[in-house]
Amino acid sequence: MVNNFPYNKISALIIFVFLNYSFYKLELFSTEIFYLYGPLYYFPALLISIGLFLNWRDASRSFALLYFFIYIVLNSIAISGGLEFDDRLTITKENLQAIRRALARYYHKHSQYPPATLSGPSGISLSSAKTLETILEENDYLKYGLPNEMLSSTEGSNFVCIVSTLQDFYTDQTSLKTCSYNKSVGKNQSFNGGYLYYPKEGLLRLNYKVKGSNYKVNPQYKLNEQFEFLMPWHTDNSTDKNIYPVQW
Repeated sequence: MVNNFPYNKISALIIFVFLNYSFYKLELFSTEIFYLYGPLYYFPALLISIGLFLNWRDASRSFALLYFFIYIVLNSIAISGGLEFDDRLTITKENLQAIRRALARYYHKHSQYPPATLSGPSGISLSSAKTLETILEENDYLKYGLPNEMLSSTEGSNFVCIVSTLQDFYTDQTSLKTCSYNKSVGKNQSFNGGYLYYPKEGLLRLNYKVKGSNYKVNPQYKLNEQFEFLMPWHTDNSTDKNIYPVQW
C-alpha cells in the first residue's frame, strides 16, 4: 500500500508559519534589522519551505530538516527570552533613526512635521485626532507601522507620547501626564519606554527617565540606571558603561 500522506507539504507549512510568526513576534519585519536577519534566517527558511512544498528530493529534505531544527532552537530561545540585549540595543538605535528619517522626508514634502495630536501605541484612533504612526502610514513614510524601541522590555514599545511645548520635551515625561489625548492609557498609568514627540519642531527621542530640566545639558541616567534588570549585562560590557539612551 502506497503511503500518500503529504509529509513534505505539511512540513513546508509548519516552517512557513513558524518562520513568519517568529519574525512577527520579534518585531523583525518592521525594522531595518531585517536586512541583517533576513539573509541569515528568513530567506533560507523560506526557500526550504518552498522546496519541501514542491517535493524536492531527499538531499534537500535532509538539509531542510537540519536547518529547521537549528532554526527552532535559535528562535525558541529568542521568543522565550527575547533577543540578546546587544541586538535589542542595535535595533532600538536603528528604529529611532528610521522614524527620524521618516519625519525628515515628511517635512521635505509638506514643509511641516507630522501634526500628530493623539498619544498612544499602534492601533488606537479617534475621529478628531491622529497618532504619529497613522499620519506616517497614510502618507507612505512607514510601511510596517511604527517600529518598537526594544530596551524597555523584550517585547518593546512603540507608544508615542506627544507633547505641546519644548520644555516638556526636554524634561521627564515617563508619567505620561502631559501627553496629548492620553485617555487611552489611563489616568494613573506610567512607564519608562516608547517615544516622545514634539510635533512643532519634529523632535523625537526615547521616552526614558530624565534628570533635571534639560536632558541635553544635565547629566543623565546610564543604561543600567534606566533599567535595573540590565545590571548583569552592564557589568559584563565595561566598554558600554557610558550609554545614555535618552540623549540618542
